[in-house]
Order: sequence, then C-alpha cells, then structure tokens
Amino acid sequence: GALITPENRAKPGDTLIIYITGIGGLDVEPLSGAAASDSPLSVSTVTPTVTVGAVPVEVLFAGLAPNFVGLGQINIVLPDVLPQAAGLPLVIIYGNNRSQSLQLLMAAPQ
Repeated sequence: GALITPENRAKPGDTLIIYITGIGGLDVEPLSGAAASDSPLSVSTVTPTVTVGAVPVEVLFAGLAPNFVGLGQINIVLPDVLPQAAGLPLVIIYGNNRSQSLQLLMAAPQ
C-alpha cells in the first residue's frame, strides 16, 4: 500500500497497482458520472499486456478502480527475475495502443 519512490523502490515479486485512463470496454458499465462499484467489479473486456524491462508481467486485474469515477486500475505482479537496473521501463499495451514508457524505480538486488 505504499507509493514507489526513490526511498521505497519496487522489488521482484511485488504486487503493484497502476492507475490509468482510457481503459476501453468493460463487462459492467457504471452509469455515466457514477463511481465504479466494488461488487461487481467493472473488468476490462481486453486484458492488457504489461512489460517491465521488456519482460512480460502477470496481470491480476484490469478494470475500473472501485469507488472512483473513470479511473482505470491494473494490478500486476513483478516476476522473480528481472533485468538488474535502478530503473526499468514499464509499458502497457492495450489492443493496438501502447503507453509511453515510464521508469519503474527498482531496489538493488539483495
């Protein structure tokens, strides 16, 4: 439940929550202007591909963030083996759309 910062870097095996916009089709559409429900969840009809350091990561959930209006959420698990670097590019691909790369701050290997 903590932000990734220079003092609190991501580690292999961590579960991360990524907030996004422009998620596309959903299996359960909330009413226009209404917050997304937490039961049932509004799940994306397309599962995104997420890579960290060009390594595909497991997507646990992609849909609307519960109790928010129009905010998308992707939950991922970082693999146990990733390239060793202080920052790795994180990219989300949704259908034919590709996000800009951002640097995910990574902890030094132990």
